[in-house]
Amino acid sequence: MRQVRTFVDDEYTIHSADGRQLTLKGSALEFSLDVTDAESGTVYAQVTRSLGDLPTFLLSKETFLVSFAPGADETVRSVTIGALLAIDMIRKKERRADAVS
Repeated sequence: MRQVRTFVDDEYTIHSADGRQLTLKGSALEFSLDVTDAESGTVYAQVTRSLGDLPTFLLSKETFLVSFAPGADETVRSVTIGALLAIDMIRKKERRADAVS
């Protein structure tokens, strides 16, 4: 997974085992991402973050809502879920590092 970060937007590029290149691109502030096929531009999924209720927000718990397009096969779904887990772990690690410094 390769990440390109600008001030407001994030872009991740992922190469799946079947040779496809998927791009996860969206807003870092709102944590909304579109998962697209880099070659065809087909949007396979949309991901949004739900802050939930106040106790959930205060405990830093996040819920992600993923909507897959009908054309998203098992590989796309697996890659998307795996990438979201990796992004979430990276973000948590960055927050911990910021809290220590």
